[in-house]
Amino acid sequence: MRIRLRGRPNASGCASSDGGTLVALHDSSETQFGGSLSPLRGTDLSESEGGAPARRVTCGMNWRMAGVLTPSLPVFRLSPQQTEIPQRLVGVALMCGALAMFASLDAMAKVLSQSLPVSQVVWARYAGHFVFALAFVLPSRDRFRLWRTNSVSFQMIRGSLLLAGTACNFFALQHLQLAVTSAFFFTVPLIVAALSVPLLGERVGPHRWAAIGVGFIGVLLVARPGMGVMHWAVSLSLLTALFTGLYQISTRRAALTDDPRTSQLYVALAGVLVMTPMLLVSWQDPGWRGWLLFAAMGLVAGVGHYWLTLAHRLAPASALAPFFYVHILWMTGLGFLVFGDVPDQWTVAGAAVVVAAGLYLVRRERLQARRGT
Repeated sequence: MRIRLRGRPNASGCASSDGGTLVALHDSSETQFGGSLSPLRGTDLSESEGGAPARRVTCGMNWRMAGVLTPSLPVFRLSPQQTEIPQRLVGVALMCGALAMFASLDAMAKVLSQSLPVSQVVWARYAGHFVFALAFVLPSRDRFRLWRTNSVSFQMIRGSLLLAGTACNFFALQHLQLAVTSAFFFTVPLIVAALSVPLLGERVGPHRWAAIGVGFIGVLLVARPGMGVMHWAVSLSLLTALFTGLYQISTRRAALTDDPRTSQLYVALAGVLVMTPMLLVSWQDPGWRGWLLFAAMGLVAGVGHYWLTLAHRLAPASALAPFFYVHILWMTGLGFLVFGDVPDQWTVAGAAVVVAAGLYLVRRERLQARRGT
């Protein structure tokens, strides 16, 4: 049997794969092979009688593939439109994995903050992140260029905004369940939409303002002010969302002039520079268990940011945005497994309202993008 490679004829009169993705179809399943085909001259590969994986190509040039194909399977090339779907799925998987890393980070911060000063826990989070970032930057040929920024002061202010949000979040985690802090964190897209009007000059229509209003009704359901159950730490969670929203808006501005890797470096550097002096007055010996959790926090923070970056490379933001709300599933699950916390019906109802408002904002963004194109 002969396997024919489909493609446009090249200068040698042989079908060329153009470096495309090859798929071997067997029954209803589909196996994708990464890599591309490369010419292998001077070799005649023929299929043996026993079905060995050797094969003959039907033109004057042989090809070597980075993957093993069963000789009896037909092979053909996928178009870029067809390969876009698997890439999106990988991007979505990476997004969900990154959110699992961030939920784990919060869970470890909650454990550590029960016995250590919050300032020390915040320092450990940024120190680990900075080490992870350096591990990627130092081997790079661009390691010196990546420190160049259009405005060092703006990058440090941007990093300080995220640091303030992290500190407020870690303080809140001392007193609130993971699911509760997660519900408040979902107001970040609503805050970004609202603040984009005065800070970025963007236009927000009546539908989006309505979604913002509904989202904050959900916040009231979770917080329940005036009912005697509102904890003072709720205000810290709201400040976390506010600082994070300002950080995201400043990230949009920084992306216009600076490399994303540069922005990540300065975020970690700002946290280390601000928090290190505080250790002089608040340091406590964390013990071997604390050091282990410190290292794990740095690892999951770095991996989470790395996976998040890869996800946005493989899939458009509009495809990833709805999966941002998977975060509450991770947070609720870890809260139950690690701390035995079960969110009450008010928290569940309020979180559902906030998530619905956020998803509606995503839908409006998609519609607006389509009209713009």
